[in-house]
Amino acid sequence: MPTIKDIAQAAGVSIATVSMALNGKKGISPKTRDRILDIAQSINYVPSAAARALKTKHSYTLGMIIGQLSNSYSIDIITAAEKVARERGYNIFILNAELSIEKTIECLRILDHQEVDGILVSVFLYSEQSYIEEIHRLMNKGIHVVSLTRNLEGYGIPVVSYKEDQQVYQSLIELIELGHRDIGLVAGPKGSLMNIYRFSTFNKALREYNLYNKDYITYSQLDMYSAKEKTIELLTKFPEITAIYAINDMIALGVLQAAYHLGLKVPQDLSILGTDGIPYVNFTIPNITTIKTPRYEIGKWGTEMLINRIESTDTDENEIILFPCIPSKGESVAYPPFITKDRRVK
Repeated sequence: MPTIKDIAQAAGVSIATVSMALNGKKGISPKTRDRILDIAQSINYVPSAAARALKTKHSYTLGMIIGQLSNSYSIDIITAAEKVARERGYNIFILNAELSIEKTIECLRILDHQEVDGILVSVFLYSEQSYIEEIHRLMNKGIHVVSLTRNLEGYGIPVVSYKEDQQVYQSLIELIELGHRDIGLVAGPKGSLMNIYRFSTFNKALREYNLYNKDYITYSQLDMYSAKEKTIELLTKFPEITAIYAINDMIALGVLQAAYHLGLKVPQDLSILGTDGIPYVNFTIPNITTIKTPRYEIGKWGTEMLINRIESTDTDENEIILFPCIPSKGESVAYPPFITKDRRVK
């Protein structure tokens, strides 16, 4: 890797002169400064992180806390965050909170000790007071925090996330308009805020048509294996169910596996609606109909917002950016088995 010494030798000047040119200090002629900068660019000179940190009082390091690394929802967020951080000259540490508030707080303290400049938090959990207090403690120390989930909205913490309520609601109404009357829900863990938001929308849509049935609801972990077992139990007990809303796409994959296990055809016997739009749903047979969340955009703009805050004193701690979600029409939703297209129920 090129060093200041290499630039000095190529330019025929001292190391001190090169340092003055690179740091924009006075005392050298414009001609010499331009020549040094041209040489630095031509040999792809990059200042060391340690030297840059010493000069700017920044570590040029970000922390990122992910609720569950094994959940494919996080892949696009991490990819976008790493890309933006790298382009803007920052390193990034990624920690796994394992869907635990206690673990999330522990991760925040680890990143505090690492002296990061800022932290991205993507954890769908209740906003317990101890969690909020820990974030505010870090912010008061000058460590910037941006949340990539809506659970920190309204706590004086900037948020970049999405709002799926209307699109989930509309997709459920479309299921009902197709004629489905016995609609099940395979939800996630009760402590997950994502679960609470989407469960609330499911509840609203079905109650409007007097179709809500608490017996048609089961709770799963956020993975296909647990979802498969829970769905088999649900459909074995209530075989009249003709459609299932899965709280996320990993659960939807488990519902699809359960249908195969029970000898049900999708969508002829059972319609499946997911949420998140993860890549896996495009490789199933049939493709799963889902609602795509803008994960890459959240990771990108959340990281941009965080770095902008680090590099500027003009910030609004109540800034909120919520991206819309869009439907992704797969092949897993159809009329229930007892209704044909010419007898569509309104």
